[in-house]
Amino acid sequence: MLDDLGRAVLVAIDRLTGEAEGHTAGLAVIRELEGMGLSPPDEKLYNLIGRLKREGYIEAHSFSAHVDPRGINRLLLTPKGREDAREVDPFTRTHDDARDAIASAEFASRYPGAFKPWAVAERRLWEDDAGENLTAIGLNVREAMQAFATAMVNAHLPPGVDQDPAHVKSRLGAVIAMQRSKLGDSRREVLEALGNLWEKTDRLVQRQAHGAQKEGELVTHSDARCIVWLTMFCMVEFDHTFD
Repeated sequence: MLDDLGRAVLVAIDRLTGEAEGHTAGLAVIRELEGMGLSPPDEKLYNLIGRLKREGYIEAHSFSAHVDPRGINRLLLTPKGREDAREVDPFTRTHDDARDAIASAEFASRYPGAFKPWAVAERRLWEDDAGENLTAIGLNVREAMQAFATAMVNAHLPPGVDQDPAHVKSRLGAVIAMQRSKLGDSRREVLEALGNLWEKTDRLVQRQAHGAQKEGELVTHSDARCIVWLTMFCMVEFDHTFD
C-alpha cells in the first residue's frame, strides 16, 4: 500500500518523464522531491524505491552497491505507477497543459525566440551538473523574457515604449497599460496582478543570472526551478489574456 512518500516518488518520476513515458535518474528524483519540500534520508528513499519496484509501480535499474538512490540511473513508471501518480497529482495536468502551450507551434509563431532559451533552462535543471549551471539557467530565462516582451511590444505597439530589450518590466508594463482599459474590472485586476508577478519574477531572474552577488547569497537549485516555472506561467497566462 502506498504511503505519502511513496506517492510523492511516483509523482516526481511522472513529472520528470511526462507523456513520453521515458526514464529518469535517482538524482533527478531527489531534486524533484526537494522542490516538493521533501528530503528523505538516502537509505529510506533507496529502500522505498526497491519496494515500489517489487510492488509493480516502477522499474528501476543499475542499483548502486551502496545504499544511495543517486546510484540508480534508470527509473521509469509502469502503467500501474503512472495511473496512481496521476490520480494523486492533479497539479501535473495543469502543469502539463502550460508546458504543452509554451512548446506549441502557435506560441513559437507569436513569440519567436522565447521558447528555445526557456527550454534550455528547463533541461539544465535536471542535468547531472545542474549545480554548475545555476547562473546559466538565469541567463537563459532572462533571454526568454526579453524575447517574449519584445514580441508583445511588436504585436501591440504601445506608445512611448522603452526601446531597450533588457527592460522587460517597463516594456511589458506598457502593453499592460495599453490593454487595461479594454478589460472588465475582474480581468483587469488579474492582469495587473500578473504584471506584478512578472516584475517580481524578473527580479528573481536577475538575481539568478548574477549569482546573487548583490545580496551576498548563494543561488540554489530550488531558486532556478522557481524562475523556470514562474516564467512559463507568466508567459502562458499573458498569452491567454491577450488572445
